Amino acid sequence: MNETTKKRPLKRSIILGCVLFITVLCLLLGLVTYRGYRKALYGRYEAYITDMLTYVSSNIDVDDLKACLEKGEKSAKFEELQAFVDNVKDTHKIDYLYIVIPVHPGEHDNIMNVLAAMSTEEKKDPEGFPPVVLGGLTGDSYPAETAAKYYNAAGADGIVFFEEVAEWGDDYTGILSLRTSDGAYFAELCVDVPVSEIHDTIRSHMLANLVTIVGLGALFMLVFIFWSSRDIVGEVAEAEHVALEMRELAMKDALTGVWNKGAFAACMQELQERIDGGETIDLAFGVFDCDDLKGINDLYGHDRGDEYLKAASAMISRVFEHCPVFRIGGDEFAVVLTDEAYRDRDALAERFDAECRKTLTSVENEWQQVRVTQGIAVYDPETDRTVPDAARRADRIMYGRKRTDRRFKPADDRDRYAFSLESESKYWKEHYIIDTFKTALEQGWFKVFYQPIVRVRTRKITILEALARWIDPVRGTILPDEFIPVLSRMHRLYLLDLYMIEQVCREFGVRAEAGLPTIPVSVNISAQDFDHVNIPEKLKELIAKYGLDPGDLVIEITEQDIAEGSDGFRKALRELVADGFIVWIDDFGSGYSSLNTLSQYKADRVKLDMDLIHHLDDNN
Repeated sequence: MNETTKKRPLKRSIILGCVLFITVLCLLLGLVTYRGYRKALYGRYEAYITDMLTYVSSNIDVDDLKACLEKGEKSAKFEELQAFVDNVKDTHKIDYLYIVIPVHPGEHDNIMNVLAAMSTEEKKDPEGFPPVVLGGLTGDSYPAETAAKYYNAAGADGIVFFEEVAEWGDDYTGILSLRTSDGAYFAELCVDVPVSEIHDTIRSHMLANLVTIVGLGALFMLVFIFWSSRDIVGEVAEAEHVALEMRELAMKDALTGVWNKGAFAACMQELQERIDGGETIDLAFGVFDCDDLKGINDLYGHDRGDEYLKAASAMISRVFEHCPVFRIGGDEFAVVLTDEAYRDRDALAERFDAECRKTLTSVENEWQQVRVTQGIAVYDPETDRTVPDAARRADRIMYGRKRTDRRFKPADDRDRYAFSLESESKYWKEHYIIDTFKTALEQGWFKVFYQPIVRVRTRKITILEALARWIDPVRGTILPDEFIPVLSRMHRLYLLDLYMIEQVCREFGVRAEAGLPTIPVSVNISAQDFDHVNIPEKLKELIAKYGLDPGDLVIEITEQDIAEGSDGFRKALRELVADGFIVWIDDFGSGYSSLNTLSQYKADRVKLDMDLIHHLDDNN
């Protein structure tokens, strides 16, 4: 046996040893890679399931759900929750989303159904996918081994995960215990996510590993490790991205799309931590409350109320475009003003009020007319112990304005309907007025009735007072105390006032042709009119159109409107007087009497309210 022959077994041994070493090394690396890859994939699904359960549970009223189960009846909130989970199933990659109550870990009737999401396709096949029965038992659907997993997860503090292999495929299940407001365990919210693709992905990767080990050796093994690691990083990054999206979704308000109350609390905590850390921040809070949301819901339905909230949210977001906007209650919103928005806070507040007034005239539907009261407070470290103190102060300012600011309120609170539906007939009467008002103006159903004002000494008619009457072809005569509060609330009263003034001006010519006296006529104007129209310019335009003198019109404005008038309102009244119009103060003594009010205006006459003179002699 020569040296060459002796070397061949050694070479073969070295080769076999290297092959074995490389193979074992690659198998070990492959095993490590497999375990890391599998952990990353399952971690991704656990993060996805966790965020899904958090998101869905934040929209569940557990107390209402428990009451539905006890009564065996589905409430309105139950139906909203059903629609919500159905939409989640349609828009997310899940097999099942359901709420159950484990009864026992045995074989039969071991799980009680509460609610289950159904996709759009499943709803089309009620025989193949029958809806679950509230409080119904699942029969033999769950084997005892599976039922025991649900039973053992009941009341757990965190989320319980397990993998279930069934005839329809492999699912990874997450279970979150639901608790009532008193902290008592009630049921389990469950999500099943398909994981068959995980097994397929792992198998394909391991096969690629083996092929690489056999065919390419150590060099290709390193390439494979690099490729496999890169793929794992991609999966982890995707899982983190999905988790981030779900966390952000959980902090958003489902109806309006702005940040929710939880996000507001987190924002204030962050601001507090920055201030506690010594950072100086220019900070202010704005709090907004939607007026008459309950009335919109009662009169038009909750769908219109939702549109009202969306319109309010959109306007707040548009005006305060550089600020985070939060929905912190059913009809309350908040904004955080820093930097440029903080410096422009007064201008932003004025712009928001102007935008609100604009919608009252530019939008026909009442549920799209934004009527929101705002309050803005600046954080002051000298007086505010914490950041939430400033937010609460903004809330108090807002409610203070709501009590005193009458921009979006009826002219007289005594006549304020405020959507108080005392009877069905009143409900339909308001509906009829709202729906028919525009037609009544166009068809001339509003008529001018003249009431004479007689001078007692001479017994002669000195002035005619114009009164509005709605002569309706369907309902007959509709009196002012029925339609004026509704029109005032809708901010449509100015249309009626301008219509009446033009009819009075036109009828001056009619009375002149008929040989009737053309004595002055008094017309009523509401303070609301000045928010929508330049009243002095409009009146001058009308008297010029019909060839009248300013002295032919007597402008009556209630003491209540005058007492609460803005600077712009006072300026407009002074302009009316300067233009030669006669101005009277009406209803003096109706509850807002103040001689100081009279001293602020130049009025030709004051009409005393009956309430003032009725008991004038009772106390000397």
